[in-house]
Amino acid sequence: MSGRTAGIDTSYEPGANNKIELGQVYDLLSNLRGWRVRRPACRPLSPGAWGLRVGEWIRRLHFLRFGVAFEGDLSLLRFRCVRDGPRRLRLRMVWQGRCLRPEWRVFVHFLDAGGEICFQGDHVFGRRLLDPLGFLYYGVPVPVPQEAASGEYAIRMGIWWPEEQRHLRVHGFRGVRQEQAGWCENWIYVGDCRIE
Repeated sequence: MSGRTAGIDTSYEPGANNKIELGQVYDLLSNLRGWRVRRPACRPLSPGAWGLRVGEWIRRLHFLRFGVAFEGDLSLLRFRCVRDGPRRLRLRMVWQGRCLRPEWRVFVHFLDAGGEICFQGDHVFGRRLLDPLGFLYYGVPVPVPQEAASGEYAIRMGIWWPEEQRHLRVHGFRGVRQEQAGWCENWIYVGDCRIE
C-alpha cells in the first residue's frame, strides 16, 4: 500500500492455511480512496460482530464487479467453472453472509443452446462453516455425462429451500443476468462453459 490507495489482487483465493488479520483488513479498507472505516465509538463490538462487520465491507467491495445477493443475508461473491480433467468440471465459489442453513441446496444447471438442462452440479451447504468474517470458500466437482455433446453451455444457478419448498429470493446482482420474471425469477445466469 502506498499513500491513500491500495492494490487488490483479484486473483487471490484464500485457502485453509491462509488467515486474514482483522487489523490488515481494517488498514486495507481505511486506505482505499473514498472509504472511511471507523470502529464504533459508542459501544464496542464483540470480536465476532466486528469480524462480520468487516466481512460486510469486503462484500461491498466485491459487489463493485460481481455479486448476487440472496435473502437471508447471503451473497455469492465469486463463481468460476474450470476444467478439472477430461469430462470433469470444478465449480469454485465464494460466499459471504451471517448464517448458512445446511439444508439450503445450491442448484447449478448447465443448459444447451435451446435452454434445456443437460447436466447439473447441485449440492447442499451441509456442514460447511463460515469463517470469522462470514466467508465460505469451496469447490465442487461436476462430472460431465458422456451423452453431453461438445459445445457451449450456459450456467444457471440459485438456492432452493426444501423446508419452505421455494427458491431464495434474489435481492440484487451485478455482473450476471437474471432469469426472466415469473416463477423462475430467482435464477441467475452466472456464466458459460465449453465442453470438448
